[in-house]
Amino acid sequence: MAHREALLGDAQAQHAQIIAAAHAEHERLITETEVYRGAVSRADELGAQAHADAARTRAEVDQYVDSRLADFETTLEHMLLSVEKARTTLREP
Repeated sequence: MAHREALLGDAQAQHAQIIAAAHAEHERLITETEVYRGAVSRADELGAQAHADAARTRAEVDQYVDSRLADFETTLEHMLLSVEKARTTLREP
């Protein structure tokens, strides 16, 4: 009878340990899942921000290049007019 009581006590102790370990594992998995979800959410935010930054940078670069090309066009037009005037002057008797 004492042996039976001891076995029953050991079984109950093991049961309590197993339940405690299961609860701890459950909490660990929940924490990992929350960390994973948070990481995915943050990665999505960073990806969207990087995309927006790239689009803004591209627009700024396009605007800068267009401005420089417009300046170059103006310079070439002035040069062309100068060349035309010089040629006209050379043709005059």
